Amino acid sequence: MLFDSLETTVYTKIANWRFLFCKTAVPSEFHLDGTTRGYEQRSIPVRYSSDSKAKLSGESGLPQIPFSCYTFGVFLIEMEEILHTTTTESTGTEALLLHEEVPETHASGPHISLKAETLFHIGSFPVTNSLLSTFFVIVLLVVAGGFFKKRLALIPRGFQNLFEAILEGALGLMDSVLGERAKSEKYLPLIATIFLFVLISNWSGLIPGVGSIGIYGEHGFTPLFRAPSADLNFTLAVALTTIVAVNLLAVIALGFRMHAGKFFNFKNPIFFSVGILELISEFAKIISFSFRLFGNVFAGEVLLTITAFLVPYVVPLPFLFLEVFVGFIQALVFAMLALVFLATSTVSHEAEAH
Repeated sequence: MLFDSLETTVYTKIANWRFLFCKTAVPSEFHLDGTTRGYEQRSIPVRYSSDSKAKLSGESGLPQIPFSCYTFGVFLIEMEEILHTTTTESTGTEALLLHEEVPETHASGPHISLKAETLFHIGSFPVTNSLLSTFFVIVLLVVAGGFFKKRLALIPRGFQNLFEAILEGALGLMDSVLGERAKSEKYLPLIATIFLFVLISNWSGLIPGVGSIGIYGEHGFTPLFRAPSADLNFTLAVALTTIVAVNLLAVIALGFRMHAGKFFNFKNPIFFSVGILELISEFAKIISFSFRLFGNVFAGEVLLTITAFLVPYVVPLPFLFLEVFVGFIQALVFAMLALVFLATSTVSHEAEAH
C-alpha cells in the first residue's frame, strides 16, 4: 500500500510574529495488508519572527518546517489561527497557505508567453518588448517614407515604376468597393497606412533575433523584442484607432446629425432597434479585429517556435514561408475590412436604399 505525503505551511501574521499550527488525523496503526486501525491527532505549533514570506526551501534565513501527513483513502487537515491578545499593532489576523516553491531555473525549452513582457518602466508606465518593437516599426515606416519621397521623379523609373503599378492596383481594388475614384484617392492614405503598419508588424516577428535575443532576470528569460501583432494590446489599439477614424470620416462626409441618426433613430420601434444593433456592431468590430489578428499571428509564432525547437534544421523553412503569406493575408484582410466599414459608414441610409 502506498501512502502519499503532503507538506504544507500555514502561518498567521500578528504584528511581526508568524505562527504555524497544524492539526491532522493520521492512522495510528498500519498493517501489512494495507489496512489501518484507529486515528490519533498530532499538532505542531511553531512561531518565528520575520517580515518576509515563509518558504519551505529555507531561504531568507527562515527555518525549513515540513509537516507530513500520511493518508489512507481520505485525510483531513485542520488549520487553526492563533490569536495574540496582547498585540496592539494588528486588529486582526491574516492566514495564508504557502505551497512549496520550486527554485527558478533557466528552462531549456522554448519560451512562449501569452502576454508581452515588461522590460522597464518610465515612471509608472511599463514598457514592454512588443511596445519597443512597435516603436522601431514606426521609425522604419517614417524613414522609408521620407527616403522614397525624396527619390520620386516626374518620369518614373526603376522601383518607382513598381510602386506606381502597386498603387494603381490598390486604387482599382478600392474603386470596386467605394464605387468612384475620387473616394478611393481620398481614403487611400488611411487604408494604405493601416495595411503597411499591420504588414510590417506581422513580419517583424520573423526577423532573426526577435523572440530569441533577451536577458535572464529574476523571472527567467525575457525577450527584448516581440512581434507587435502578437500582443493583444497592440491589435486592440489598432482596431480601436481604425473604428474611431472610420466614424470620424463618416461624420465629415455626412455630418454629425445624419451619422448619429444611424445609431439613434426614434421614428419607429423597428428603426430604433436597428440603430441599437448598429451601435453594438461598432464594438463587435473592435473585438473581431483585435482577436482575429492577434490569434493568427500569435499562433504562427508558437508554431514556428515549437517546430524550431523540435527540428531546428530545414523543417521550419516551409512554416516560415507560410507565416510570410499569413502575415500578408492578415494585413490585407484588416485593411479590406476597414475599407468596407468606411464605405458603409460614409453612405447615408437614403443612398443605400437606392
